[in-house]
Amino acid sequence: MMNDSAGSATRQAWPAKGIERFSTPFTTARANLEFWNRIASASSPGLTIESGEEVFRGELQRWRLPRVTLMWPRAVDSTIQRGADEGEERLLFHLQGLGHTEQKQGAKQCLLKFGDLSFCSSADGATLKTTKHDMLVVDVPRRLLNEKVPDLDLHMAARFPGSLPGVEALRKFLIATWKDGLAAGGEMDREWLTELDGIIIDLLALTIRGAGRYRKARPVPLERVSRIIAARLDDPDLSGRDIALELGVSLRTLQLWLAATGKTLSACILEARMTKATERLMGSRIESVTTIAHDLGFRDSAYFTRCFTRRFGMAPTCWQKTMRGHEARNLDSDRYGAD
Repeated sequence: MMNDSAGSATRQAWPAKGIERFSTPFTTARANLEFWNRIASASSPGLTIESGEEVFRGELQRWRLPRVTLMWPRAVDSTIQRGADEGEERLLFHLQGLGHTEQKQGAKQCLLKFGDLSFCSSADGATLKTTKHDMLVVDVPRRLLNEKVPDLDLHMAARFPGSLPGVEALRKFLIATWKDGLAAGGEMDREWLTELDGIIIDLLALTIRGAGRYRKARPVPLERVSRIIAARLDDPDLSGRDIALELGVSLRTLQLWLAATGKTLSACILEARMTKATERLMGSRIESVTTIAHDLGFRDSAYFTRCFTRRFGMAPTCWQKTMRGHEARNLDSDRYGAD
């Protein structure tokens, strides 16, 4: 987290510019898209845009505040990809104007119509498919909202209806402030912009917390985690991050949910693999330990044997012989009982 002195240095180094304006200057769609992508990636790292339109046109107004970047793009039908960024995690808020947008991040997706709000994280990839549109975009470092909104991940990639009082108030404030910025021109009062920066951050936090009263987000049931693991038992690279992406939450949120049940993610994956291993060992087909280990995501059959032995107290082949012996004795007992 940035300390006060570092944050103060950042604000002092920041140039107090007004609103910048960009528009596609070329006659060909490809040249305009290339220009648009350069402007977009400079405004929000990891952003790329594609469009199937024969004539691509776009306009962008950009306003850089000390910690927050505001953008107001207008463009034709587009597919916007926000690639995962390894730098500082930022939250990207999208406040829909004209048109509509289909937003997807991980397993979560929503449809934004006029006035609706949603946000995604730069730490994970996201896709936005838009019709001819305009929207307000707010780019803010996540660390500035973490303490203000403790359950931030529960609201990620969800739709906040424009009818909610907090969302409507946020939209009106941003539009009114934007008009002030346009009227002020190029040079702006540094102190006023610094205060505006803080107000926008506080308003975003209030909007998210207020929306939580209308839409109670609940943890994903453990059954969904189990289904994802079961479907990917053969993947040796299966990780908590993969599972979190499919659920549409952060890895930290997933870990907290599992911790509440007294489990860890690695333990859940290993337990699922061990359970499946016992089913394969007792199946009608005769399979080698190496084959079973490979099919269950173990690159090393020796490591599989060690895990199995720790879990069941004996090696897989010994466990198999013991269980088949018990099964045979039970069958004999049933046969003699019947006689």
